[in-house]
Amino acid sequence: MKLGRALGVPALASIFMAAGGLAFAGGLSFPVYRDTVLAPRIKAAACVHDRLVGKAVWDQLAALKTWRHPLMQGGLAAVLCGLALLGLWAAFPNTGRRWLATPSQRATFVLLGAAALAMIWADAVYAEVLDERRLPWCVSGFGPTLIGATLLALMLAIVGLLAGLAASRTFGSLPVDLAVWDRDRPMRSVVATAIALPVIAAIAIVFVDSFPRTSFACCPGLLVLIYLVAAVRAAALGPAQCGPHAEDTNGEGSVEALSSRP
Repeated sequence: MKLGRALGVPALASIFMAAGGLAFAGGLSFPVYRDTVLAPRIKAAACVHDRLVGKAVWDQLAALKTWRHPLMQGGLAAVLCGLALLGLWAAFPNTGRRWLATPSQRATFVLLGAAALAMIWADAVYAEVLDERRLPWCVSGFGPTLIGATLLALMLAIVGLLAGLAASRTFGSLPVDLAVWDRDRPMRSVVATAIALPVIAAIAIVFVDSFPRTSFACCPGLLVLIYLVAAVRAAALGPAQCGPHAEDTNGEGSVEALSSRP
């Protein structure tokens, strides 16, 4: 986080997008399969009377794959995450306009959570379409995937809403710098951070794992979720007093008004 604050969000986003562009371009230099003759034969032989015959086709095709799709998917994910970072920075800059702050309205937390879940749901549908395009023509699981993704999104929305309502009771004045640490209430800072870090770590694992996969398009949504958890932590450490001038503790223990924010 210190490195991110030193570079600033625009610089980090630029690095993400530049690296993503290079990875995507590198992926284009590879063919889809090492053996462009054998792979179509394996796909054709896997379908008999409109049904998939045997499960060995997965391993056979996987053994023939090159770095094309992982590099292209990872590159696109990095570009999308760079754009998401810029969007978050444009909407929620801190006082120095180099790092991030929390939203200034509690309702925005709910909207961000809904937007993140919508992006993840859309990616689940898109990933299934990509998978079906690359697998034998007789393989189809779009219906179950759509139903499963929708039910999962609804369950996560309910859990997230209930957790958000409970967490919002601890919010202080908004907006607050995302890296705030309240030296006047060190135990509160420790507890809030201890709760947030495992959640952020769990999302980050899925985030990193999704980069080279067909689920790459969920990465911006996961990034928004990471921001949202960090913002809830920061909001819980916001100044207790309410007033027209929101304050933050900019991660250094000092307090200054976020005058640049509406």
